[in-house]
Parts: sequence; C-alpha cells; structure tokens
Amino acid sequence: MSDRSNSDLLFLRLQRALVGRYSLEREVGRGGMGVVFLARDVRLDRPVALKLLRPEIAEQPAFRDRFLNEARTAARLSHPNIVPIHAVEEAEDLVFFVMGYIDGETLGERIRRQGPLSSEENSRVLREVAWALSYAHASGVIHRDIKADNILLERNSGRALLADFGIAHAMDSSEAAQLVGTTTYLSPELIEGGHASPRSDLYALGVVGFLAAAGRLPFDGLSGTEIMARHLAQSIPRISDAAPAVSARLARAIDRCLAKRPDERFGSAEEFASALEHHATVAPMQPVAIQSWLRRWERIAPLYAITMPVIGLRLILGGWATDFGGAFYRYVPAWRWPEALLGLALLAHGVFSFMALRRVLAAGYTRNDLALALRGSSRPDEEPQALAPLPARLIRDGSYLAIVAMAIVAIAIHVVIGRIEDRTQAYYVFDLLASMLLMARLSAYIGLGVGMVYPGRFPREGNWWQRLQERFWRSRLGDVAARIAGFGLRPRLAEETVHRPTEFALSLAADQLFAALPSELQSELGDVPELLKTLEQSAGVLRATINDLETAGIGTELTGDVDRVGLAALRRSAELKHREVIGALERIRLQLIRLAAGARDLPEITEVLLAARRLESDAGRSVAGQASVRRLLGTKRTPVGVTPRPSPA
Repeated sequence: MSDRSNSDLLFLRLQRALVGRYSLEREVGRGGMGVVFLARDVRLDRPVALKLLRPEIAEQPAFRDRFLNEARTAARLSHPNIVPIHAVEEAEDLVFFVMGYIDGETLGERIRRQGPLSSEENSRVLREVAWALSYAHASGVIHRDIKADNILLERNSGRALLADFGIAHAMDSSEAAQLVGTTTYLSPELIEGGHASPRSDLYALGVVGFLAAAGRLPFDGLSGTEIMARHLAQSIPRISDAAPAVSARLARAIDRCLAKRPDERFGSAEEFASALEHHATVAPMQPVAIQSWLRRWERIAPLYAITMPVIGLRLILGGWATDFGGAFYRYVPAWRWPEALLGLALLAHGVFSFMALRRVLAAGYTRNDLALALRGSSRPDEEPQALAPLPARLIRDGSYLAIVAMAIVAIAIHVVIGRIEDRTQAYYVFDLLASMLLMARLSAYIGLGVGMVYPGRFPREGNWWQRLQERFWRSRLGDVAARIAGFGLRPRLAEETVHRPTEFALSLAADQLFAALPSELQSELGDVPELLKTLEQSAGVLRATINDLETAGIGTELTGDVDRVGLAALRRSAELKHREVIGALERIRLQLIRLAAGARDLPEITEVLLAARRLESDAGRSVAGQASVRRLLGTKRTPVGVTPRPSPA
C-alpha cells in the first residue's frame, strides 16, 4: 500500500475516534515517530496542532511511555515563546497530544525561502527563543533539540516560538547520557558523551544564529559523522567572516555561544538575551492574501490624493486652464471637466477592486472569508504615518467642514439673492458668496485628497462601514459580485483556513468534495449543499448562544426570569446540540472523502445523510428556541444574519 493511502487511512481512523471533539483538516508534517495534523478544537472553536504517535510505534510500550512522559514534561511549560500543549490524550489505541497551532512557518523554511535574516530580525528571533529557554531551564527542562526547524515564526506578529520538546530532558534526571538531537547542532560535550545542560542548548542556539545570519550552517555538505568530528575538533568560522554584514553586537553574541568550552559561553539564556537587547525590534511576516485585500485601499488612495487637488485647482483656474486642455476638451465640456476626471478615478478604482477580488478568489477564498475578515479588521492607532496624526486629522476634519460650508453657501445663493431687490447689491452679495463657495470647494477637494492618504485616525473594529461591507458580502449582491469576479477561475482550496469557524470550514470542505463527484452520484445523494448550509447556520447560531450564555453567567446581575442554574442548564443543552451538529458535518465530510477516493458504499452515506436530516429538523427547533433566550439575555446577535431553513428532503 502506498504512503499516500496509509496517510489517508490514518487520517480517517483518527478522525472517527475524535468525532465531536476535534475536527481534522489536513496533515501538516511527519517525522520519525509522529504525524502532525492541523485540527480544530470543536468546543473552543480554535485551531490546534495534533501530534499523533505512529500506531506501529505506539504498540511498543517503551516508546509509548516515553512519548507520553515527554509530552507531559512539555505540557508543564507555559510561556509566550513556547508552543503550548493543551492536552495529552489516548483514543482507542491511538496516542496523541494537542498543541497550540501557530499560523506561520518555521525559521528554517523562512531562511530557505528568503535567505539570511537581517541583523535586527535575527537578534529578535534569537532573543525570544532565549527567553523561552531561560523559562524552560528555570523549570528544570533542557530542550536538547534546538534547531531552525523547531522555531516557529508567527504570521503577522513575527513572534518566535520554540516547539517540539520531543526529546526534552529533566535536569535532575538520573538517566545515563544519550547522544540525542540533530547532528549539525550538537555541542562538543554532547558528542563526547557528556550530559545535556543549559549551555549545550545555547551552543545549538548559536548554530541557529549562524545559519540565520549566513544562510548556511557552519559545517555544511558533510556526513553526520564528519560534522560531529568538526564540531568536536575544529573551530567554527567567525560569523563576521561568513556574514560580513552582521552587526558587531550580534556577531560577538553568536561567537560566544559557539565556544568549544561550555564555561566560555554565556552563563544562562537570559544573559544571552540581554546581550541582544539593542536589536529587539519587531519585524512582521508577509501578510496573507486576504490581508492584502483588506488593505487594498492603501494602493488606490494615492489616485484620489492626486485627483481631488487637481479638481480643486481647476475650479480656481477656471477658463484659463482650457487653453492647455488639448484634445480632452474637444470631447468633455470645460464645465464638466471636474466630474469627468472624478469619473475616471472611480472607474480606475472599480477595475482595481475587481482585480483585487479576483486574486483573492483565485487563491481559493470565498466571499464568506471576506466577511469574516472584515468582522475582525482594524488599524492600530499607533501605526506609523508619513504625516503626523494631528495635522492629518485637522486636514480631514477641515474638509468635512468645507463640505458643510459649501452646502450652506449654495443654499444662501439660491435663497438670499432672490430676496434682494437692489440688483447692484445682489451682484456684490452673489460675488461674495460665489467666492466663498469656490474656496470651500477648493478646501474640500484638497482636504479630501490629502485625508484619503493620511486620515490621522483609523476605523475601530466593528465600525459601521465594516459592518456594512460584511453585510454586503453575506448578501445575494455579494454572491453575484463574487461570481462575476470569479468567472473562468479554476476551483482550488485555500492554503490558510484557520480564520474560519469550525462549522464553516467543515461545510465548505464537504461542499467542495460534493461538487467534485460525478453528476449522477450527486443526483442519488440529493441536495447535500443545502443540507450543509442549514447545518452550518444552525451551528453558528448555537455557538453565538453559548457565548451569550457564558457572558451572562459571568455578570453579577441577571433578569428575574433567568437564574444562574437555568443559564448553566441552557448552556449545556446548547453545547450538546452544537456538538451533535458539528459531528454530523464531520461524518458527511468523511463519507464524501471516501466517495472521492473511489468507495461506492452508498447505503452507508445514505444512512449518514438521513441521520443528518433528522438532526437538521431537531437543530432547527432548538435554534428557534434560542430567540427567547437571547431576548431574556438582552442580545440580538446572530452570526450570519439569517435563520436556518430546512433543506429539501
């Protein structure tokens, strides 16, 4: 049997054992002892990494006990720069532990993709890993396998996290010294058979720093035995020779970590971190496709920044500018020139937005992904700007005042002038008001142009404009826009899905599997997409109700119709129903995976679908009953803005 088939069977076997608790999404890596899956904690609706001990290894008691002991050792550690372990569990004959999922890439992947890091970023990564090691060492744990592929870089924040304490060792352990770890990172004392210590971890971290600065390992392209021999007997090249651009401070710190004698290295990881303190800058990772779509305005704003002031100047220059208009004025009357220029800007904006949306859809994302992203999007007020916040805000607010002044003056021209009997006086008043109107228009256009690039303030999370956009992408109009922008694109799966709620991720995956089936098979199964949609919506409403009940349970005052005991019972009922709905979605997905793989056991999937339809009706009644609960709690929140409707049988 091929490795791919074995992997698929292991995926299905583990998922069946974990239905209702964890929802597996895909395999993300495998090593000599374990396989790592991206999964979702159904109850908490958060992405997790689930590391499974290979079944053939788990059958051996010694390896099984070692795996569990090491996982429990790492689970004791709780630090911002250590990947957390949430649980160590067994299901049937499968042994696994659940870790926090870090959306990003390993330091090794980053170096292989982009080459050496800058001195600032290298220092920051090393410093954060040193903090993690300092905490682990203080807790009596030595990592023993520090390497670039065990350091994760979180997307967007750039935070470095130390992972894989798979061969971690207690300092007070009485076990005999063992040569464990990766040969290219082993310290001389470990190669000689000595015990692991905090300073042997620091030596490995120095090798990581060398790799990140030079883009290569100190001893590369050799066999494992040759590399160990050189670590033992040959001095490592000075980092300043291998990477001349590295800063002097960073070079001194790395060279000291790579000293052959342990007592010549830093006394502790905390001391090493302090030596790098001057390079503690944050270097965020590259944004994902949807984040690029969210910030598309930053690329189109300069167009308005140019257009608006030009329109304002045109209003001041008047007819004189027509002498230089050339062919443009042969087709556009001078008095329509500002509107035509603004129309061109709007047309360019529309084309740019269309292409930005098409790129997101081509990457495998959906309009629901856009709505989810808008719900949590915001811009931090402390983000650097080319213009100071106060002047930018004065310009923007001044343009709003100018618009109000334009409206007032325009009304005055039509109302006041008509009531002045003296035509000479009326002429002077008109001339004065017209000049005021012209200046107001100039101020408004120029102020808006500058304010579109340097707003001086950014929208808060959940502001009215973001809510309006979210509502649009959940509506039929949003569906039409996405279909038009996605015309001709080949369907593909998005690479990053951790932002999706569990029910949405499961429903979308199952829907894509169903769409790939032959049309005759789809007809036999019935309207599965509508069933998936209804179950997804029911799960969303149930999740919102659970959150509302938890929030109400924390409060000190409740209405007379609801007490804490009642809230707890309602929450347990909603949690149970939510788990059942998630389980139904998971079972449908698993059956569709089997059909896509060539299985034709229609009675089994038909039974699963019938059970899901019965649950759909039951969940619909449960969701309808949540309306009274939300009224008692004083909340109107509904996750998708619609009430689930039963799918046709």
